[in-house]
Amino acid sequence: MPSSTTTDVTTPPDSMPCPDEEPAPPVHHRLARSWPQYRWWKPLLGLVLSAVIYAVGGFVLMVAVLLSLLIRDPDAEFPATLDVYDPWGFTLIFGTVALMLPALLLGFRLAGCRPVGLLSSVAGRLRWTMMARCLVPAVVAAAGMAAVSAWAQLGEGGARQMGLQVPWPMLLLALVLVPMQAAAEEYIFRGALMQTLGAWLKHPGWAILLPVPLFVLGHDYDLPGQLAIAVFALGTAWITWRTGGLEAAIALHVVNNLAVSLLGFGGIGDLAATEVGWPVALADAAAVAAFVLWVEQRIVRARTVSPASRAGSLDSPGRPGGR
Repeated sequence: MPSSTTTDVTTPPDSMPCPDEEPAPPVHHRLARSWPQYRWWKPLLGLVLSAVIYAVGGFVLMVAVLLSLLIRDPDAEFPATLDVYDPWGFTLIFGTVALMLPALLLGFRLAGCRPVGLLSSVAGRLRWTMMARCLVPAVVAAAGMAAVSAWAQLGEGGARQMGLQVPWPMLLLALVLVPMQAAAEEYIFRGALMQTLGAWLKHPGWAILLPVPLFVLGHDYDLPGQLAIAVFALGTAWITWRTGGLEAAIALHVVNNLAVSLLGFGGIGDLAATEVGWPVALADAAAVAAFVLWVEQRIVRARTVSPASRAGSLDSPGRPGGR
C-alpha cells in the first residue's frame, strides 16, 4: 500500500517539467492522493459510507413509490406493476440509480475525502465549457446508435405502436432523471472507482480496466449487448483519463440515454428490452469509438503534449472546489 503521507503528482517521465515550468497537476485517476488529508483507506471508507447512505435512501424511495402505487391500486402485484412506461415505475427504476450521485458525494465528504470536487476533474469541479464542446459529437454518436437500433427494432417487428406511449409529463421527468442517472454512473465508475484504484495502483490501466466488469454486470443484456456495454465503459474511462475529468463521458452517457428513452417513449424500440443483437451492438461500439476519436483529435491532441499536462491545460485547476 502507498505511504499515507505521500502526495503523488504522477507526471509521466516524458513530460517532466523544466525547472522554470509549473509542475503538471495530477492525472484524473491519481487525484485522491491530492487530498490534503489523504490516507490509503479513505477512498475505501468513502465508498462504504456512500453505499450505506444509498441503501437507506434507496429503501425510502422504494417504499414511497410502492406505497403510492398501492394507494392507487390496492390489488397491484409487485414487481409486475413496475412498468418503465409508467411514471412511478420510471421514477423508481431511474431514480434509484440517480440517487447514487448525492449518496456518493455525501459519503466521500463524510469520509474526509476533500475536496469532493476532485471526483469531477483535475480542476476540482465540472468544466461546463468542456462538456458543452462534447455535446454536438455526443448527439451525432447517439443519433447513429439510435438510428441503427430503430432500424433493427422496426425490421424485426419489435417496436411498440408508433406514437407517444407515455403521459407527456414523463418527458419532463425523463429530462430530470435521465441526466442524473447517467451522471451518477459516471461519478461511480469513472470517478470514485477510478480514483480509488488509482490511489493504490499508479498505472492508469488498472483504473481504466478493473471497473469495466462491474459496469457490465450492472446491465442486463444479451452477449452482444454486454460487449457493447464493455466498449462503452472502456471508451468513457479512456477519455476521462485523457481529458482529466468526467465531462466528455457524462455528455455521451446523458445524450445516449436520453435518445434511448425518447425512442422508447415514441414507440420505436422497447425500454425494457434485454436482447440487443449484433448489428445494434456493433453500431454502438462504432459510435463510441468515433466519439472517443473526436475527443482525442479535437480536444486532447489539439491542446498539448502529455496526459497530465493535457488535463491541466484543458481547464486551469486553480483552487480545487468542493461540494
